[in-house]
Amino acid sequence: MVRISRLSTLSLLALSAAMPAFAQNTTTTTTTPQATRPAQAPADEDDANRDVVVVTANKREETVQDVAVAVTAVTSEMRDELGVNTITDLTNFTPGLSYTAANERVTLRGIGRVTNNFGAEPGVANYTDGVYQSFASIAGRDGLFIDRIEVLRGPQGTLYGRNSVGGAINIISKRPTDDFQGEFKIGAGNFGQKEVGFSLSDTILEDWLRGRVVAYKEVRDEGVYYNHGTGDTEGYNINNWNAEIQLEGDIGDSFSWWTKYTSGRYTQAGPPGGRTGGGSNAPYNRNFNVGGVLPSPTFAYCNTNLEAGLGCTPNASVISYTQSGSLTTNPRMIEGNTDLNDSYPRIADLNNYDDFALEMVYEAPGFDIKYVGGYIFYRYRLTGDQDGTPVKSITYRGTPSALGTVNPSNTGTTIRTIYPDQTLDYNENRAFFSNELNFISTHDGPIQWIGGIYAYQENFRQPISTYLKNEPLASTTNWTVIGCPYVPTGGPACNAFGYVNYVPGPGVSIPTAVFGGPANPDRLLTYTDNRGLNNAYGIFGQVDWEITEELKATLGIRYSVDNKRIHEEAELNCLIICGAPFANITQASWNGGRGITTAPQPGVSSATTANPTGITFDPTTGVSSRELADEWKAWTGTAGLEWSPSTDTLTYAKYSRGYKTGAFNATSMSPSPRTDPEYVDSYELGWKQEVRDWDLTVNMAAFLYNYTDIQVPLTEVFNIGTAGETRISSLRNIPEVQTTGFELESVWRPVDDLTLRFTYAYLKPEITKSGIYLNSDVPTTVPTTDPTYVNPLQSLVGKVLPQSPENKIAFNASYAFNFEDGSTLMPSVSYYWRDEFTSSVFNNAGDITPAFDQTDARLIWNDAGGMFTVIGFVRNVFDQNGYDSASTSFRANPRTNTTPSPQCTTASTVCYNPLQPVGPANVVGYYYQNYTRTLPQTWGVELQIHF
Repeated sequence: MVRISRLSTLSLLALSAAMPAFAQNTTTTTTTPQATRPAQAPADEDDANRDVVVVTANKREETVQDVAVAVTAVTSEMRDELGVNTITDLTNFTPGLSYTAANERVTLRGIGRVTNNFGAEPGVANYTDGVYQSFASIAGRDGLFIDRIEVLRGPQGTLYGRNSVGGAINIISKRPTDDFQGEFKIGAGNFGQKEVGFSLSDTILEDWLRGRVVAYKEVRDEGVYYNHGTGDTEGYNINNWNAEIQLEGDIGDSFSWWTKYTSGRYTQAGPPGGRTGGGSNAPYNRNFNVGGVLPSPTFAYCNTNLEAGLGCTPNASVISYTQSGSLTTNPRMIEGNTDLNDSYPRIADLNNYDDFALEMVYEAPGFDIKYVGGYIFYRYRLTGDQDGTPVKSITYRGTPSALGTVNPSNTGTTIRTIYPDQTLDYNENRAFFSNELNFISTHDGPIQWIGGIYAYQENFRQPISTYLKNEPLASTTNWTVIGCPYVPTGGPACNAFGYVNYVPGPGVSIPTAVFGGPANPDRLLTYTDNRGLNNAYGIFGQVDWEITEELKATLGIRYSVDNKRIHEEAELNCLIICGAPFANITQASWNGGRGITTAPQPGVSSATTANPTGITFDPTTGVSSRELADEWKAWTGTAGLEWSPSTDTLTYAKYSRGYKTGAFNATSMSPSPRTDPEYVDSYELGWKQEVRDWDLTVNMAAFLYNYTDIQVPLTEVFNIGTAGETRISSLRNIPEVQTTGFELESVWRPVDDLTLRFTYAYLKPEITKSGIYLNSDVPTTVPTTDPTYVNPLQSLVGKVLPQSPENKIAFNASYAFNFEDGSTLMPSVSYYWRDEFTSSVFNNAGDITPAFDQTDARLIWNDAGGMFTVIGFVRNVFDQNGYDSASTSFRANPRTNTTPSPQCTTASTVCYNPLQPVGPANVVGYYYQNYTRTLPQTWGVELQIHF
């Protein structure tokens, strides 16, 4: 009889009989186990080398090789052997998995998220002990807490449902034990890295109550980048702690329960959110007005560090400036230099993280009833320098305007000091609450089934602000450009869409009618916030029919309902360059009015025929707001066949349909903020094979996706070349992507004590249908007659999705030396190679990271009694550059050119200087390439004491 038992007991039995296992798997996502083939530990010595790791990919306990799901399972023992400490490490050994540490985005087989706006959802579901949350960084928690990590590849549209369109990551905690067990660890490494932690587990009350406590703290004092502005290092710093308490018990013979409470905090200048890169590699632009909403801070250097032929306008108006530190150039202009030059460090604070989970199982005759519920709350804050320069203030001469500004002038007589030093304050407050009830068959027979209901609620806020803390103009005079419908007599006219037709930028003046506005005591420059409530509900069922001993059919279906309600707010101010000393231009710029028609915008619940944008502007606060709401419903499911001609072979063919709920671009009052849901139709073939005579395990999968309505922030262009041409900058749906892929995972033990692991992944998510979009990285002022001209209005057909390297390889070799005293010494060497990948759907040359590789080495000693373990490690042995993401900045001449010059051989309004001092690895055409890099070489040692 198949019965749900405590995961901890079965996992420990399996692990005790096997070598540290690299558990691989290939198949789709939603099958259930074979009723006549329950998970069992190896029965004889020949089986002891098998990769026997228990997983719950199908919400049952099964061994990796016996479950028809494409899953990579990483145990805590394997994490020690391979050095899997972070999500980035996990991507090295997981086919199809990519992770951007800087902004905490997971991509699986090309599906993920390309925005962190809370109005949109991730494409990979993350579950911690069955409780959903939208971020994956928790999988990087220390092995003291985590028993294993399961990465399920492919849409999990039946058993998991919510946002598992690309797959799911299951994080399973270590559980309480019947006998007393404990572990203490301490470690240290370079960059000031230190760690200490412990776990204790035992029976509290005989036969029915067990408990477990864990605590861990890690610090990395030194950053990997030097900041000339602050005189300190930052980047990849660590300062975090986590603590957990668990209780587990049995009530009679048929009812068991388990609960945990986890709390964590961190303050660090590293990922996620903190510093992982140094920003732009471009030389400082020393013009006064370079676009945006305030003067360029590096206008301060208009009279210094001039390169030949590259002046600034006006070039003799700056009298003096103040700054942090003394460096007046961008250190990253020099190829290979990773230094920073900012006024403030970038610090990420997780002020609260609280995770509560409850699991209850009732064993009824023939089936189990299982409840899993939980609540997760966190509060996160990211602060730091926003302008990317060390400049504090600029004193310059100029001429006053009619509205009180002072425009730079070489001959001006008015002296003005400005403080363009800009800071960031980014916040996330979020709570997840979920309940799931499963009914799981345990009877004997050829037909097994699982059904369930699911309910989820999420509350969130995401206020993001920038400030000019030192600028008096930002608080003493807050001018306001009043927008529709509040335009007074004599003010600028409203257009058909209900907004003032004004966008700030070089050469654009503010309307002549300017009116007094509210006070601004915090000296706020920009502000956005979205406060929302999401609800999701699902009902699902799946049936497995073992037609013969070798053939099994699976059919599953799920019905999902998702609804969102969001209150969006925004404020946009402008310092000097809009024509007034300090102007509120929210209604003039962030107005949501650039829709295709004048009808009420879909998804904007506050929209009316008279107010199609739904935006209300409050002239007493300077803040605009609107209400967003919608509901989406979807059927998803799976159908598959499995053929197992022997106990060592599993093949399958499967179709799965996945769904990600619709979204809102809930930021800066964008037009047409609603987007449609994403869908994936997945076709997959898989083969899992064990060759016991060779101690070889090989798992393969080949798949084809039809992926539709991908949600991406874009500027879509309609009615091109006509009087009705319209550009909508919002979250848009790319119509279709076709993805092909192949994955191979293998473990081979050619001789006793030698283990070889190899993984390979091929992935190509190619866009096959597209609208026309504005590529903002293409200069728009280059004449069409210029040989370098590129049309910025582009189709995406033929491009590939971001964070999707076409090829990826990982290899590990380990050998256990067994000594006469019973101790062992295991060297373990890993090599990874990752193909180039893009960070943009436009696949611009500057957005593509180079291919890179990395070698890691570890040495693990265990004493004869299993009490002591010492691990020495070197990560990135050869200190090579690895890449997290790439971006671009214009390689533009800081002056306007109307005639040919030594730097600009044709008459054009934008050109670039090929003599600027940046190495060829950092320059592509009109752009500077800016890379966010992975960690440089790190090394250290760790002591574990098991008792």
